[in-house]
Amino acid sequence: MEAKETKATKTQKPVEAWAEHKATDAATLAGVKAFKGWKTGKSVTEAEYDAAVKAFCKAPADGRK
Repeated sequence: MEAKETKATKTQKPVEAWAEHKATDAATLAGVKAFKGWKTGKSVTEAEYDAAVKAFCKAPADGRK
């Protein structure tokens, strides 16, 4: 069974636009980009952005997986 796609899951914006929209601080954005290997201007959906920020914030500080 296919998951129902909503407008929010389809809309892609640069990560910097999501960071501004969601008031993500610059240090967290830089960490998320490094953590995910994203370059400036990478377009992602809101769900992808939220998941990346959540994963980064829960990741160990020493880089363990």
